[in-house]
Amino acid sequence: SSGTPLLLPISASTSSPPLQLPSASRKEDIPEVTLPPRKRLVSTDTELGGYMREFETRVRQDTDEINMRLDDEQTERQLLAGRLNMLFRDRRAHAYTRHLM
Repeated sequence: SSGTPLLLPISASTSSPPLQLPSASRKEDIPEVTLPPRKRLVSTDTELGGYMREFETRVRQDTDEINMRLDDEQTERQLLAGRLNMLFRDRRAHAYTRHLM
């Protein structure tokens, strides 16, 4: 009359049977899946290592090239700054020489 259904007792003798592990012969019956090359993961460490070495070499070469270009640019700017300073010094000397004439 309270609206709650009564719970039935469960006896201990109704336990489930133990789980059976699949036998080795059953595993042999499962066919092996062969994926197309584009869907396969890199299968060996040597193949992955090869890709990583190639990537690392390419990045190192690109970085070296960028650093060389930056060094060349900095050297060129230093040369231009030196020339500009020399022109300013020469300008004063030329003005003084012109004044003496």
